[in-house]
Amino acid sequence: MTATDEQVPVELGARPSPAAPKTPPGRAWLRAHGWGMADRLGAPLLVWLLTFPNLSRPPVASLDGSYRVALQLAQARGLQFGTKFVYVWGPLGFLSVPEGYFGRGTLLSIATFALVRLGLVVLTYRVVRRVLPSIPAAAITYVLVSLFGLLTPRLSDMVFALLALSCVVLLTSTPPAGWRVYASIGYLALLTSVLLLLKLNDGVFGLAVSVVAVLALALRRRAAVLRVIADLAVLGGACAGLTVIWWLLSGQRLSHLVPYVRTWGALTQGHVTGMGVEQSGRQWELAVAALVVAGVGYAAWRSRKRSESFAPAAVVVIAGVVLYALFREGFVRHDFDHSFIFFVSAAILAVGFLQRDSLPVVASVVVLALVSGLVARSADVPSLVDPIRHVNALGDQAELAFSKGARVRRRDEGTRALTRRYELTPATLAALEGHTVHASPWDAGVFAAYPGLAWDPPPVFQEFLAYEASLDRLNQRFLESDAAPEFILRQVVAIDGRNPGWESPDAMLTMACNYEWAFGQPHWTVLRRMAPACGAPRTIARTHADIGEAVPIPTVDRCPGILTFSVHGFGDSLAERARALVYKSTEYHVAFSHGPRYRFVPGTAGGQHLLHVPGNPVWVMGQADLGSARSMTIERDGIGAAATGAVDVTFSCVPFRAPAVSGP
Repeated sequence: MTATDEQVPVELGARPSPAAPKTPPGRAWLRAHGWGMADRLGAPLLVWLLTFPNLSRPPVASLDGSYRVALQLAQARGLQFGTKFVYVWGPLGFLSVPEGYFGRGTLLSIATFALVRLGLVVLTYRVVRRVLPSIPAAAITYVLVSLFGLLTPRLSDMVFALLALSCVVLLTSTPPAGWRVYASIGYLALLTSVLLLLKLNDGVFGLAVSVVAVLALALRRRAAVLRVIADLAVLGGACAGLTVIWWLLSGQRLSHLVPYVRTWGALTQGHVTGMGVEQSGRQWELAVAALVVAGVGYAAWRSRKRSESFAPAAVVVIAGVVLYALFREGFVRHDFDHSFIFFVSAAILAVGFLQRDSLPVVASVVVLALVSGLVARSADVPSLVDPIRHVNALGDQAELAFSKGARVRRRDEGTRALTRRYELTPATLAALEGHTVHASPWDAGVFAAYPGLAWDPPPVFQEFLAYEASLDRLNQRFLESDAAPEFILRQVVAIDGRNPGWESPDAMLTMACNYEWAFGQPHWTVLRRMAPACGAPRTIARTHADIGEAVPIPTVDRCPGILTFSVHGFGDSLAERARALVYKSTEYHVAFSHGPRYRFVPGTAGGQHLLHVPGNPVWVMGQADLGSARSMTIERDGIGAAATGAVDVTFSCVPFRAPAVSGP
C-alpha cells in the first residue's frame, strides 16, 4: 500500500459527512454566465428603456407637418412612388411618422423605431465597453442615444447611423468566420434595403459603405478573388431581393421601381442648387465641423495602423463616405436642425473607433461634437437626459402600440387640432365634396384635418421641391392632363424669400392658364378648373447680360397676354459644379427696379417665370405685379459672389383669355 492509499481511520460510531447538495444546472449556468449576460444584454436593455423618445407628437400645421401627413396619405391611398408621388422620402417613409394621422402604420412605425434604437444602443454600448467599465459605458451610451430624442428623430438618420457604426465595428473587431460572415452580410443588406426605401439618398450612401465593408471583410480573411466576388454578389443579391420585397409589401408596383430611382437623381441634384440656405450667425459651425471631421479621420487612421493587414484601411474610406453624407445633410441647408444632425451623428461614428490607445482623441471629438450640436440647437440638456421623461414616453408608446382605442383617440385629437387651425368653412367643404383637390403650394395637412377630401396632388406635391426642369415638367404635364384636380386650395406663400409664382414655374403658368378664381375664405383661395385659356408663348425680347447688370423689361403694352421671362447659362462653369459637389451651389436672386427681390432657382431657370398676368389675380403671386418694373438684375450671393458670369434672359408673351372673374 502506498502513502496515497493510506486510509484515514474513522471513529467508532461516527456518522459519515453528508454529501454537498447538487446545484441545479440552470442555477450553475447563471452563476457562471449571469454577469456576462447582464453586461451584454441587461445594461443595453435598461438604457434602451430609459432613452425611449416621445414619438407620437401632436400634428402640427407647418411645412414639416405637411410632409409627415403626405407620407401617411401616400401610403394609405396607395400612391405610386416615382410616378404619382415624387419625393425625397420613399414608400417606407411612413414608418418615420408614428403620429397615426389616419390610424394606419402607427404600430409598424413604433416597432421599427424601437428595433432600430435597440440596435443602436446595443452596438454603442458594446463599443464603449471595450475601454470602460459597465456603468460608465452605460452612462455614455445613455447620453449619446438620448440626443436622438431631440424633437422626433428621423428614422433614416437612425438607420444610417446604425449601418455606419456596424461597418466600423465589423472592421475594427475580430473578423467573423464561417456562417457569421454571411450573417453579417445579410445584416448589412437588410439595413441598406430599408434605407433605400426610406430615403433613397441615404440608401445610396449606405450601399457604398456596405460594399466597402464587405470587400474589406473578404480581404481580411485573405479570400481568393472568386470568394471576394461571391461575397459582393451575395450583398448585391440580398440587398436587391429585400428591396423588392419591401417595395411590394408597401403597396408599390414593380414597374414603378425604375422611375423611383430616376426621379431620385433629379431630386438629389436639385437639392444642392435649389435648397441651399445659410442661416446667419452659424458660420462658426463650419470651423467646428472641420475639426470634428479631422478628429474622426485621425481616429480612423489610427485604427488602420493597428490592423493586421492593409484591408481595414477601408475604415478610412467608410469614415469619409459617412462624413461626406453627414456634411451634406447638415450644411447644404444650414440651420439649427440640420447642423445638429451632423454633430450628433458624427459623435456616434467617432465612438466606433474607440480603443484604449485612442481614447483621448475619440473622447475629445465626441465631446466637441456633442457640445457644438447642443449649442447650435440651443437644446434643453436636462430634459433630454431626464430618465423619468423617457420612461413616461415609453409608457405612452406602449399604450398606442397595444391599444387600438388609444390610437383612434390620438388620431381624433390630432384631427380636431388641425381642423381648428385650417378652419375651412361649411361652404368651402360643400363645394369641394365629391371633387378632387390639391393644396398649393404644400400644405397636405388640410387633408388630415378633413379626411373626406379627395387628395389629388401633382407628382411633386410640395411645389418648392420641383427645383429641376424635369420635376417641373412632371407637375406641368399633370396639371394639363385629364387627371388634374378639379379644385385647388391655394395659399400665396413661399420659402427662403422665393416668389410664390415661380415655384415649379411652368406648372404655375399652367395653373394660371387652366384654373380660375372660384371664391375665397380666410387663409385660402379656392380655384376651379376651367378650359385652357392660353396659347403658345412667343419671344418678344432677348438680352445677353452679365451677372449684376440691369436687364430692361418689355413694357406690358407689348404683351396683351401673360408676360414671362426665362434665363439660361446658370451654373455652367466647372468651378461652380465642383463647389456644388463639395459643398453647395451659389445662391442667386432677381432684384427688380421698383424694390422686390426674390431667390432664384438655377435648376428651373429655363422655365416660364410669371411677371404679369392680366387682371393681376392675387392668388398667383400675391400683390406683386412685376410687370410694372422697368428692369431686373440677376445677383449672385455668398462665397464667390464677386465672380463674373453672363446669362441669356428671354422675355415671352403667352396669349391669354382672361376669365370673367379673376379674384375678389
